[in-house]
Amino acid sequence: MPPSVEICVVCHRLRSSGSRNQDGDIFICVQCEADADQLLEIQDAIWPPAVVAGESTDEATTPAQP
Repeated sequence: MPPSVEICVVCHRLRSSGSRNQDGDIFICVQCEADADQLLEIQDAIWPPAVVAGESTDEATTPAQP
């Protein structure tokens, strides 16, 4: 029996592998998941990490001095 084919909510293509959300109503194919992971890696390389609440922006972007 062939694997079931579903429509990816991101690329709108028929795909047989991917994942669903907890409710089972959203399907994202493996390729779109990989593209999202790559986008997040690129974004993390471009922008500094988020600032923790209560921490000044200088402390978040400037390394500690000895």
